[in-house]
Amino acid sequence: MFICAGLWVQKEKGFDNRYPDLKNLGVAEVVCKRTENAVCIFDNKAHTAPTFAVFGDSHAIALMPMFQRIAGMNDYAYVYSARHSCPSLLGVHNLKESDTDDGCYLQNMQRLAFVAANPSIKKVFLVSRWSTYTDGNYQKNSIQFLGLTKDARHSQENSRAAFEVSLHKTVKAYRELGVKLYFVHDVPVQMVNVSQFSYFVNKKPLSESAREQIIYSKSVPRQSHLALQAFSRNVIGLLVDGNTVKGIDLDPLFCDRSVCLMGKSTYPYYFDKDHLTPSGANLSSDLFISAINE
Repeated sequence: MFICAGLWVQKEKGFDNRYPDLKNLGVAEVVCKRTENAVCIFDNKAHTAPTFAVFGDSHAIALMPMFQRIAGMNDYAYVYSARHSCPSLLGVHNLKESDTDDGCYLQNMQRLAFVAANPSIKKVFLVSRWSTYTDGNYQKNSIQFLGLTKDARHSQENSRAAFEVSLHKTVKAYRELGVKLYFVHDVPVQMVNVSQFSYFVNKKPLSESAREQIIYSKSVPRQSHLALQAFSRNVIGLLVDGNTVKGIDLDPLFCDRSVCLMGKSTYPYYFDKDHLTPSGANLSSDLFISAINE
């Protein structure tokens, strides 16, 4: 058994009991009782074979409380594998110096091999903040560079090219297995650390409506969010055929015509700028249940 947890733990003393998500923000604990090739296997009550997989980077980890909740509600059996700063794409290398063992490249090969060896898995959900590998942040820096070789040059141009090539390779490989792929598009990236901002706002002696107005005014403009992920979403969109490859858009859950909301006055949707809290992740429950059941 191993535990993938502690992505983030941020505790503050003196929080009001009305704000439970602010007491222990974003704690995503994934207890794997059964593993195979770095893939966690979550059995259901009937101990049937898994029917879907969730693969990705730290943003997949942030969604795990939601997946565990809907799996318990619907008796789903599924598998899961995630690695920080590692998009679930085949044939691509993470160029971070810390990835000395080329673990990202190898783990993605292990994920494919696991699905190939378990034909009961018919759907794979790929969860990442895709734009972090092609555009970075709103200042157009902090790109997590990808390369088709481990010694590739660190540049946005190279990272984008590697992203496109690996997307096509990933779609081709899973399509050949008869597996349907779901690319989960980027959750809107906020411009402030939401947990810190929420703590600051909720300490002020303000009415709930006043807090809501402040939160709304500081939430990321929708157009800024769309501009940041324009390249990655367009490249993924060219591969979506509505049958073997689909996209899951989280924007309607967070965005109106003007902004993409960071949360409510009573709880934040994010624990930092771009990772969802369990409450934020739960907003997507119905979308994923529909995709799993279709």
